[in-house]
Amino acid sequence: MTNLPHIILIGDSIRMGYQEAVARELEGQAQVWAPEPNGGDSRNVLAHLDEWVLSREPDLVHLSCGLHDLKRAFGEEPNIPLEEYGANVRQILTRLQHELAGVVVWAATTPVDEALHHQNKGFDRFEADVEAYNEVARVVAVELGLPIDDLFAVVAREGKTQLLKQDGVHFTDAGSALLGRAVADCAREYLPKGQQMDAAVAQLEAARQERAQQIAQAGGMAQALTAQAVGRRIDTTVSEALVMGLLLQSVKTFFCVFGHGSTEIGEVLRIYQDQGLLRVLGVRSEIEASHAATALRWVTGEKAAVVTSIGPGALQALAAAIAPRSDGLGVWYLLGDETTEDEGPNMQQVPGSEHNAFLRLCGAMGRTYS
Repeated sequence: MTNLPHIILIGDSIRMGYQEAVARELEGQAQVWAPEPNGGDSRNVLAHLDEWVLSREPDLVHLSCGLHDLKRAFGEEPNIPLEEYGANVRQILTRLQHELAGVVVWAATTPVDEALHHQNKGFDRFEADVEAYNEVARVVAVELGLPIDDLFAVVAREGKTQLLKQDGVHFTDAGSALLGRAVADCAREYLPKGQQMDAAVAQLEAARQERAQQIAQAGGMAQALTAQAVGRRIDTTVSEALVMGLLLQSVKTFFCVFGHGSTEIGEVLRIYQDQGLLRVLGVRSEIEASHAATALRWVTGEKAAVVTSIGPGALQALAAAIAPRSDGLGVWYLLGDETTEDEGPNMQQVPGSEHNAFLRLCGAMGRTYS
């Protein structure tokens, strides 16, 4: 789904450990990419900034480096001096901030167990260095007004002794999963809300397409439920549930006048029609739709539904419903007002205190027809 927001993860082997967890957490919400090689130290990240980030124009980049900067050969100074590290981080973040339209998030370096590290690795990493390098990077990010994902604190809260492997630097599966969830949460927080909405819509459409395909492959709605092809419990919208319920009753033809209140159910019908599960026939008049559905049932016995928006058009459909009702024919009517969930009754043509007039009128008509 190319319309999902694009997220890039830059970092060392710790990033390589949690990137799959991030991708799982954000499945259907964002595309997650990371370079195949270890990001290494700040010099290496700076050298690959164009290749790994800027040329790809992500919506969000989550960036960390530090463990390879502060590592020391036994008895020696850090690989990248603290002062140079700070300058490199500043250059990296400044370039990203000025040359990238997306969000830039700096991630703190994670803790180490220096005793285990000394015993099991061929060089040292000290916790005091982790804290010092983190502080230098934090100051730069704050000065530039960039958000910080404090992964050091995430590990510290859970207890590093429970999460680190015997090498004192890398994380267990549980530790990587914890970091992956934290990074995913951070991405959700800082992605623009509009992009998150687009991602949610894309995720919903993908779920509907998969479900419609499963129903089609099973041979129909009843067969899909019997075979549990769509699962024992279905998490879906009211619009899709209505369509699935009608399919279960062998309603496969929908005469539609789409408008402000029926676009959502129209999206469901589009997806299900693409899988050959139903057919959608667009007409210009709600009365025409009602009479067409009635004639179809009368002549062929085929069941049909009428879809329109709430308001005057729906009243026309209901007025025409006296024909199938008086002849004892079954026609289904879906009169949509999908904005109700967000802003209450939104009948564009019935203002103010008369919002409920339509429901009262429908009730009166229903009693008349019965």
